[in-house]
Amino acid sequence: MIIEDFQYHFSTLEIYRGNPLIEALPDFLEYSVLDIVKTLRHAPPPCHPRANRRQRDQWLGSLVDECFIPLPRHTELLEVIDLMIRQGYVNRNPMQDALERERLATAYMRQQEGEKMLLTYGSSQKTTPLSVSVLGCSGVGKTCAVTRILSLYPQVLKHKGSRIGTELIQIVYLRVECPHEGSVKSLCINCIAAIDQVTGENFSRWAHGRHSIEELKARLSQLLTIYHVGLLVIDEMQNIMASRQNRDLLFNFLVSISNTLCVPLMFISTPKIGKFMELDFKTSRRFGSFGTFKWDWLKNTPDNHSDWDAFIGELSQYNVLMDEKQTMSDEVKNAFYYYSQGVPDILLKLFVLSQKKAQVLHEKQLSPELIAATFKDYFSAVAPGINAIRKNDATALMEFQDIAMPRTVFFDASETLSDEIEKQENGASDFREPEINLKERIKLSLSTLGLEFSERLEEALESILTGDKNQSPMAVLQQLLDKYNEEQGNEAKSKTRGKKKKTEESLTTTINREPDLPVDTSGDA
Repeated sequence: MIIEDFQYHFSTLEIYRGNPLIEALPDFLEYSVLDIVKTLRHAPPPCHPRANRRQRDQWLGSLVDECFIPLPRHTELLEVIDLMIRQGYVNRNPMQDALERERLATAYMRQQEGEKMLLTYGSSQKTTPLSVSVLGCSGVGKTCAVTRILSLYPQVLKHKGSRIGTELIQIVYLRVECPHEGSVKSLCINCIAAIDQVTGENFSRWAHGRHSIEELKARLSQLLTIYHVGLLVIDEMQNIMASRQNRDLLFNFLVSISNTLCVPLMFISTPKIGKFMELDFKTSRRFGSFGTFKWDWLKNTPDNHSDWDAFIGELSQYNVLMDEKQTMSDEVKNAFYYYSQGVPDILLKLFVLSQKKAQVLHEKQLSPELIAATFKDYFSAVAPGINAIRKNDATALMEFQDIAMPRTVFFDASETLSDEIEKQENGASDFREPEINLKERIKLSLSTLGLEFSERLEEALESILTGDKNQSPMAVLQQLLDKYNEEQGNEAKSKTRGKKKKTEESLTTTINREPDLPVDTSGDA
């Protein structure tokens, strides 16, 4: 959408004043961090507390696409993006260009006439582009973060000649995907097509491969200049690794665009591109003269858990199974972390599907066992990647650049659960709840409380359950904890005393609760 009616803001910093390309933008330096966080936050309107099951189910279906929970790293990235856009426009002031040309022409004539005066014609020594990189596995939220931040800016502005002396269209940011083969020609076509789309102009005759590479490069450079593009965002940048020849040609082309046209660059990529970035200092600097953001999954360790606490704390507010007086228990939060390992894509989808499954089972609240069952039923494709994160296996993680749950898989699972709720409402459901599995319950109770479930403990559990099938759950748990203490030594005994009571309480609740749910423990131990 092209915005024509807007106000120019008097810039906070003098270096930006008098530049309409900058003063047409929102000045985030005037906003407090709290204001920015509130603006970034996004969620659908709250679900009505008296909503029925079908209404709650439909509301949950919208949560994945509508929910954005801001964290400190989002505000840091916003500050960098904002600075880059403004800095890129400093030397592209359309109002000063004519004045500057007149000034230089007059001064030059005075020099030629013999007047002794020094004159600066500008510098051509700038070699480092304005650039920033955001690296992370698919599913950690890097693309979602950039999309949300850019949404705070109007993408296309139309400046009126009556206001600034000349009519022009300004594209604040342009976002494209790096072609899968990483070719310069395909990227030029993608960029021209994107400009066509956001401006409504007809450049379709250029958006195909009939033209030579040099023609397309020249045309793209012309359009980037004419439309005063403030930031060029290249997503899926790891695609340049498909071909070494294309990789070097494409990267050098992008750098030359930034150097000659002063267009800042943003690269979004998986860690796969890291090897190319680390070739030499010059390459690394060109990828991120404004820094490189390592977009990692949310950590939940004693010395690094603030982002996780903030994220899960806000996410728990969207639990439609609880009333306003309830809070999500630590056991449930731990289970969500155990099965998502803090990967936002997995966490959010597991959160939604777990609530949908709870409604199918007529459960009044979430439980670790229900979360485990949901993961087992619908997340088998991503389980190896989650297990690699859980074990901190660097070698295995290199094989899992993509830890996101495919949208088609999620929507198929969501629709299946929605259909079951619909059948139940109509009295046509043939759903049968699974039988109790004591072994899996005990394993989950131990793992979610942080007790390492080794192969020897698993063998011991098999032996206990096989030896006397009539033992009470508490007796089984006691024997298993004794075995654990025996393995870990006296130090483990003191550490598990407090956990033993919590485990007993958790298991008691679990055993007395009907029905039971199977638990996925693939990847445990």
